[in-house]
Amino acid sequence: MAKCSSALSMPSISTSDSPDAEPEKPLSILVVDDEDPVREVLSWMLQDAGHEVHEAADGEQALHFLNKHGPVDLVLSDINMPGVDGMELCRCARQRWPEMPVLLISGRPPPNGARPFIPKPFRWDTLARAIAMLAGSGVPERLPRA
Repeated sequence: MAKCSSALSMPSISTSDSPDAEPEKPLSILVVDDEDPVREVLSWMLQDAGHEVHEAADGEQALHFLNKHGPVDLVLSDINMPGVDGMELCRCARQRWPEMPVLLISGRPPPNGARPFIPKPFRWDTLARAIAMLAGSGVPERLPRA
């Protein structure tokens, strides 16, 4: 199991940017979720929006993918997964690729430091705005509410 020890420090995302912001180009997005149906639906929606999508069933698979293929434009990860969870994945990814955005999602309340974060279930437009803001201007300050 992969372990990283650096502290997790991520700003939240601001809605002061244009709420209808769209990424200018298709993005390479790594979707990480241990629930197959959730991962598959997210991947399908992102592919339908024109993005190149890669999938991982847990944090360990995601880190293996990133170590083998290098950083993506965005990691979209569930927090609560067995083994390497989303928080640990985020710590490891930010340690190695500090400029790579990681958007955390969960159906449970987020732990301290889980930023940027959107709660499940969320609407497509909420996810699309969050991705556009993260991809467009680094890591903005706050995410829109679902």
